[in-house]
Amino acid sequence: MGYIAGIGGANADIHGHGTAATFNLRDSNQGKVHITPGGVTRNMLETLARLGATVELCSVIGDDAFGKLLQDDCAEKGIGQQCLKVIPGSDTATYLDVLDADGDMIVALCDGTIRDEHMDGVFIKDCLTLLNGADLVLLDANIGPKALEVLIENCTAPLYMDPVSIGLAERICPFLPSFDTIKPNMQELEALLGTPVKNLDAVKVGAKKLLDEGVKNVWVSMGVDGLYYIGEKGELAGRRKKMTECVNATGAGDATMAAIAWCQSQNMPLSETMNVALAAGIIAIGSDFSVSPETSPAKIEEVIEEYLV
Repeated sequence: MGYIAGIGGANADIHGHGTAATFNLRDSNQGKVHITPGGVTRNMLETLARLGATVELCSVIGDDAFGKLLQDDCAEKGIGQQCLKVIPGSDTATYLDVLDADGDMIVALCDGTIRDEHMDGVFIKDCLTLLNGADLVLLDANIGPKALEVLIENCTAPLYMDPVSIGLAERICPFLPSFDTIKPNMQELEALLGTPVKNLDAVKVGAKKLLDEGVKNVWVSMGVDGLYYIGEKGELAGRRKKMTECVNATGAGDATMAAIAWCQSQNMPLSETMNVALAAGIIAIGSDFSVSPETSPAKIEEVIEEYLV
């Protein structure tokens, strides 16, 4: 049995969730705060591990309490740590978000200094044996341009890119032809293209432009409007039934990308991949955690029957 490797963000996530109907900016608000292991790539790998995949994490952490939290959690969740490097004297990357009472993000901050300073070309080369042995490699745009260039020049496994954010999406534009698969949301697609993307028609035009740039497979997250794919397997748009509750929308994209990778590693047909990806996102937004503890193949099937069939 093969494995999926991931290289990119591994953070401590600090989630602040407002509980009042009205959120007052520049003021103290009632809410709940909790800390969980996070980071886009780490989240994707945890989702994959919960789905039954063998996974390996390539990232950097500090020798602090948050770093220990991530190491212990990886051991518990079955996330391989062969290339998880501890940097003495450094702070583990931290992500802080504030959500309103409906679970939608108001603002987020990420301190990824440790990645900027230590996830460099040398680090990439140290991980190459592991990366090149993988069925596919998940990565996120937290990797700096110089390190990304080294990865692209030397990695032989298919690269699956999650752009992460509007600001980070811009840095991967020069590398688009090197990605097998990319999954932006609509705002990130705008950043990649430099043009507005406001509806499905614009998504279709924008995704086709990414194919013209050399990307083989494009998945675009459209929030409540579903998911759109165009690429080697054809073209398909998928939607879910309207949901009454969203606890935390921040992890849906990570879960969706992980599900896509899981399906691709098992050569599932496009229609099944679409349903699994949508279901994984639905499960994610129903949890307070960065990755829903309920994630499993059985839960995926349950959600497909309830929201997609």
